[in-house]
Amino acid sequence: YRVIETVGKGITSLDPFSGFVAQIGAGICIFIFTLLGMPISTTYCMIGAISGVGMTKGLSTVKISLLKKIAINWLITLFTSFFLSFIFTKLILKA
Repeated sequence: YRVIETVGKGITSLDPFSGFVAQIGAGICIFIFTLLGMPISTTYCMIGAISGVGMTKGLSTVKISLLKKIAINWLITLFTSFFLSFIFTKLILKA
């Protein structure tokens, strides 16, 4: 629930039209990456689309500090999962 609330209300305020446009933008992004055979996170697409819609109303309507926090958490997650998988694989292969 917290993720939905953060994405839906925390980044910028969305009216029904803005939400619709964000969904279309994210859907097209997912479609293009799928055609290219590249894996893509639907969450990343939605966060980008919602941010883009918000920025059309002015940069001040988007909580940049929250976007920075989300980006930092993505990076931390990426490197943590990489590191843990690497360590566990090495430990298991030695056993």
